[in-house]
Amino acid sequence: MIAWRLAGAWRWALLGLFLLPLVWALLASVDIVPDGFRRFGAWQLDPTLAHYQEVLGESVGLAPATLTGLAVAAAATTLSVASGFAAAAGLRRLATSWSRRLGPALLLLYLLPVIAYGPPLADGARWLGLYDTLAGLVLVEAALTLPLAIWLLGGYLARLPRELDEAAALDGCSELAALWRVLLPAAWSGVAATAVVVFVLDWNLFEVPSLLSLTTVKTVPLVLSAFLTYERDLEWQPAAAALLVGLAPALLAVVAAHRALRTLAPLGGADEV
Repeated sequence: MIAWRLAGAWRWALLGLFLLPLVWALLASVDIVPDGFRRFGAWQLDPTLAHYQEVLGESVGLAPATLTGLAVAAAATTLSVASGFAAAAGLRRLATSWSRRLGPALLLLYLLPVIAYGPPLADGARWLGLYDTLAGLVLVEAALTLPLAIWLLGGYLARLPRELDEAAALDGCSELAALWRVLLPAAWSGVAATAVVVFVLDWNLFEVPSLLSLTTVKTVPLVLSAFLTYERDLEWQPAAAALLVGLAPALLAVVAAHRALRTLAPLGGADEV
């Protein structure tokens, strides 16, 4: 009993250490900061949302960048997870030794540094007329996270019983119908968890948007980089507000789907049923 309580106390302590910078940034973003001109421990208690208005307004431009980033991340996530689910289901049907060993190869493909393929990627986007466009950025981000989506969804589908496929075949379902009516409902929590992971990665991408966009398409990481790099006399309060605006969508997505995230298993991480 004592050990269980100590373990719980350690979890809360670690959670507090993790949340402390976020709480500090939240207080600073509404102008609740230590008062350096008074005695130690004194605070300025004059909360305001002016710093959020500043970073979301035209001077910084986080509001349009947030809408653009949400649209790009949502579209790329949908395309990547849908394609990854179909590919993972196909590999599951093959059930060969090489298909089960494909996970490490896919993960290695995902882990390739952007600098290895960035310049030819930008040249190809210009040649196809997709440079500095939403469609080009969505397609590239979806392709970038596709190997990871296949790896994650393959591990989850490997845990489903083979009887599902047999029952679908006995009912006369085609492969596409079985994929839509049988496998997708059975693997829905894994699909949702994969979508959250892919969305967070797409939302935080910096190198790819910086290579494929110039003036038209600006995501939150690009705007934050320009704001924090080139802004003169940068104050901590607006920087904290910008940080929280950039963090909010990914944090909300993770909090909303924290239960689904527990269901993930990598490709080959579960025994074939």
